[in-house]
Amino acid sequence: MRLAVTTKLLTLVAATALLAGACSQPPEPEIDLGTGRRFVPQVVDFIDDVGRFPSLSLGSEGIPFMSYWAFPEIVEEGEIPPTRPIQAPMPPGVFLASEVEGVFHRGAFAQGVPIASGATIPFAPVYEKALASALPENVNGSAVALDAGGTAHSAWVANTGLWYGTASESAAASFEQVVKFPRKLPVAGPVGWPAIAIGEDSSPWIAWAEASGGGQRVQVASQRDEGWTVETVATIGRCAACAEPERVAIEWSDDSPVVAFADPTDDALMAATRGEQGWEVATIESGAIGRGVSLAIDGSGSPRATYYTGLGAVHEARASGDSWEVNEVAAASEPTGDLDPQQVDAYRTTGVAIDDEGTSWVTWFDASIPGVKLASSADGSSWEQVETADTDGGAMPDVAVAPDGSAVYMVWFDTGNQNLVLGTYADHEELVLANPSPQATNPPIAQPDDEEPAGPAETELTIVAQPGASANGFDTSTLVGSAGEDLTVTFDNQDPGVIHNWKVYDGPDIQSPELGGSSDLTGPDSEDVPVDPLDPADYFYVCTYHPTTMTGTLTAE
Repeated sequence: MRLAVTTKLLTLVAATALLAGACSQPPEPEIDLGTGRRFVPQVVDFIDDVGRFPSLSLGSEGIPFMSYWAFPEIVEEGEIPPTRPIQAPMPPGVFLASEVEGVFHRGAFAQGVPIASGATIPFAPVYEKALASALPENVNGSAVALDAGGTAHSAWVANTGLWYGTASESAAASFEQVVKFPRKLPVAGPVGWPAIAIGEDSSPWIAWAEASGGGQRVQVASQRDEGWTVETVATIGRCAACAEPERVAIEWSDDSPVVAFADPTDDALMAATRGEQGWEVATIESGAIGRGVSLAIDGSGSPRATYYTGLGAVHEARASGDSWEVNEVAAASEPTGDLDPQQVDAYRTTGVAIDDEGTSWVTWFDASIPGVKLASSADGSSWEQVETADTDGGAMPDVAVAPDGSAVYMVWFDTGNQNLVLGTYADHEELVLANPSPQATNPPIAQPDDEEPAGPAETELTIVAQPGASANGFDTSTLVGSAGEDLTVTFDNQDPGVIHNWKVYDGPDIQSPELGGSSDLTGPDSEDVPVDPLDPADYFYVCTYHPTTMTGTLTAE
């Protein structure tokens, strides 16, 4: 699978209805997705090019918050760009989404487009003209952390500098510039992907690496009453062959910050702690480039780091006294096919989270799929991978876990569809799906292997999206129509408050030419879809909002 950016496959003219639904109280979810622990992915945001450089943090009540970059979708000549609802944040900008009681709230910290008069956007983002020139190639990361009061703190690197912002469900967003670049950057690189942690008194601490005098330096900024105080954690000497500054990580442990960063001069991953005499630096692992590093703190206050070694593996390192115990999480397979190595390097991030039992949950990008993976380990020496559905094409993953380990959240950027996706690994009786539907009261939907044989070919057909269709699929996975005649397919969306559509393609998948389809309907609603005469053959149909579950075959005979 190619990871290059492609045009979106979704038709989004009904996005207003979706966002309006996100502002209302949904019905109590009663969707039957089976029993046992399972990984369920959901698209968080999908209009335009959204989800790059995602970061994930859980609030005190276990609510996931996600920061990410959003950009206008680039369309081909003659194509119509997607229409954004007036209540939606406008790209380019740094967006913020949360999932509360089964509903996604999609807002922003700041955006580079003026906010329409009278528009009410979640988190009340701020208009900042300096963000108007932000592009995927000239920005470098976002990071988010939640304080005990539920306020989201974020740091991001734009082409104009390093920025910091706050937002919450109860207070409007605000932001300020921490570091100003002398000029707008045409491409990202001189300043790496930043990290943020919440310290004492809910104070933010931001860490980043930057190019300096032929070498690099690692910086930390803390917010004081008089403004921001910037400290140099480490200075890395000149290195003609060194790559651009890597992502750093920062967490708060034992009343002081811990920073993990790569030293390209020695191919080593380092850790810095702040003591009375300043910053003290120690080696986590020699011979490891430390790309995509992430940090978490266990119940005893000891840090754990995950990262790519650069030698074909993802490692986890656990601090033990003055040393670090290093174990391999998984082999990090090399890219296959025609993947761009620089693009793959940008996608290579890891994430680590620790539950109260001391189990590590680690996510990473696997270039051989390409896609993202998730694994867990209690002792660090043996790792069990989670079966993650629909994560192919994912990149830049991050992870968070509920303290009791009951729910694990993984967020990633869907490179093919330019979407932000959140996966939840939990028992389904405990899992609340965003934009839920009530349980179907009609008979159970037959699965493909159990379906009755299709009836005789007809010119008037009906297909139904019953309540719970996003998990269970259409009411049938087979339709039979008369070849060589005009067809009318009645699409009946019976799923209250949920958007579905029905589209048919001349081939085995949605990469094939589209032959016709419905509008995006918010249930309950229906529409008659005309389909021009078809040659005798099998044709693929799908709901593009739920392309992994709502599929089937239209046979013309």
